[in-house]
Amino acid sequence: MSPAYWWLEAGSSSDAVIHDNQIRDCLRVPILVQATGGNAKIAPAGAHDRISISGNHMVGCSMPGILVTSTSNLRLQGNRFDSNVESNEVPGLMRQAGLTELKPVVTIQCTMD
Repeated sequence: MSPAYWWLEAGSSSDAVIHDNQIRDCLRVPILVQATGGNAKIAPAGAHDRISISGNHMVGCSMPGILVTSTSNLRLQGNRFDSNVESNEVPGLMRQAGLTELKPVVTIQCTMD
């Protein structure tokens, strides 16, 4: 989920629910909610609002399983991660924020509900 500012095809999201999905063998970030500004920097919290990510099951996927940026009122609960793929590749959004530790859930410039 990402706004397409450059092509003006989509804006930021609000009141979105990502729920009860099973994602298998994904070699990139399985669930990614992000926003970057026209300057290519991570947007502040509030670009997206009221996003709920719950009850999802990721199997055999790379880390992080969930990466969210620029979101206010974020709700994360009951997501499961099994048989994570070993990877040393840190997503560009994490590197931009100065993060190097891969873990199941990463949030950058978010506020929680």
